[in-house]
Amino acid sequence: MLIAYFSLSGNTRLIARDIQRMTGGELFEIRPVRRYGPDFDTAVEQARQELREQARPKLKETISDMSRYDVVFVGFPNWVGTMPMPVFSFLEQHDFREKTIVPFCTHGTSGPANTINDLKALPLHATVRDALSVYRNDVRDAEGRVRAWLKDLGYLKED
Repeated sequence: MLIAYFSLSGNTRLIARDIQRMTGGELFEIRPVRRYGPDFDTAVEQARQELREQARPKLKETISDMSRYDVVFVGFPNWVGTMPMPVFSFLEQHDFREKTIVPFCTHGTSGPANTINDLKALPLHATVRDALSVYRNDVRDAEGRVRAWLKDLGYLKED
């Protein structure tokens, strides 16, 4: 299992680490070459511009051998109603044929919005499982929800 995630504020990273601890999967942070910021407003404006341009930012690293993984958790925050553009870059740069993708999303008051539908609309030729969606204020207390979600999907590692 691979747990690939993009996180700016750290919320999605916390959920990714919970998933890693509960599944034994390998963590991979999706990091664009060009950083976002330096503050929240600037990051949001950069995200809006990338969305308008349908940009695919260059990533610092990629997975060299995706064939090692059958199940790939993909985590991201809801940015301007969809996944951050670096997540699109990651998904489009790798071969997901015959893999299972398990999405998880952190968000503010607008919920996951179009994030999951946009992921499912990509021609990944993969099975997409039920997503976990966690409100930003609930991230620190989400361990029980993460555990129940993983158990329901059959990915919870026996303690």
